[in-house]
Amino acid sequence: NGDLVNDQLQISFDVQRLTAARPIAVEVFDLGGRLLRRIEQSAVSGGYSQNWDGRAEKGKLVAPGLYLVRVAVDADAANSAQVRLVSVAY
Repeated sequence: NGDLVNDQLQISFDVQRLTAARPIAVEVFDLGGRLLRRIEQSAVSGGYSQNWDGRAEKGKLVAPGLYLVRVAVDADAANSAQVRLVSVAY
């Protein structure tokens, strides 16, 4: 809501067993499955974090409610992804 208190979600994750840098995507979906935000970076094995400011791609704040956060990596042997439920409240 812009008051600088709890205005960002810190998404922390570990990447293991990569032999070279790979693309990682942090994606936010509404419960209808629509992609609202995608944050990409390249990573090797290690710990990472990414912040989400509660905004969709075009900069508009999302409405209060439940959202799915998906972290996906194109790994050496296979693709892998984890999904978690987060809530947004103002």
